[in-house]
Amino acid sequence: RTAAATLLTPILFERLGVNSPYQLTEKYYAGTLSRDHLAGLSVWVNEAATKGDRVAQKILRRAGRDLAGFACSLITLIFPRTGDDSAKPSTQTFPVCYAGGAFESEFVLASFRESVAADDDRAEVRAAQLPPVLGSLLLAYRSAGIEIPTAAIRDWSG
Repeated sequence: RTAAATLLTPILFERLGVNSPYQLTEKYYAGTLSRDHLAGLSVWVNEAATKGDRVAQKILRRAGRDLAGFACSLITLIFPRTGDDSAKPSTQTFPVCYAGGAFESEFVLASFRESVAADDDRAEVRAAQLPPVLGSLLLAYRSAGIEIPTAAIRDWSG
């Protein structure tokens, strides 16, 4: 069975200055390419996907489903369905916010939204209103019993 045609191979080889998968692996294990560097390659994968590359689209859709799997695991812990409620639709909704560069890809975001919605109809997927670091800071303050005025929060978010 031959591999599906993809734009990814020439894009990666050219931009990383390699001629083969072996050279790419060699660069990674030699420390020339860090994990962060490789994670940043998602921009190139998205570039290929927007040009119609089915392999790249499949990779990004899978990433969206994987991220949704993490979110759905947390949803189950934080908003469990109990007893007979699990058999009927619930009107109690809750936000599921996303943040980060991965969600700049329409393929990742669409797959994430679809997967979360399929898992729990109570979830409302939307972009985070604050950067994750500020949300974490607010949670830390609240857990310490310190309430931050809404006006201050607006100022932080710019």
